[in-house]
Amino acid sequence: MLEELERLYGARVSVTVLDVDCRDDWRQLHGLKVPVLCHGDQEICFGRLDRSALRRLIPG
Repeated sequence: MLEELERLYGARVSVTVLDVDCRDDWRQLHGLKVPVLCHGDQEICFGRLDRSALRRLIPG
């Protein structure tokens, strides 16, 4: 997912990679739905990149 984001947006977006298992609340919220892409507290997609959901937030 990260590689696809980089191909689509390059340096125009900033991505922070976080380990879902490092916090109990994240682990309970996302479980096995990894990787998960969020914008703030909003989940955009998980498993694979949903380009249409992402483009609604970040036109590209």
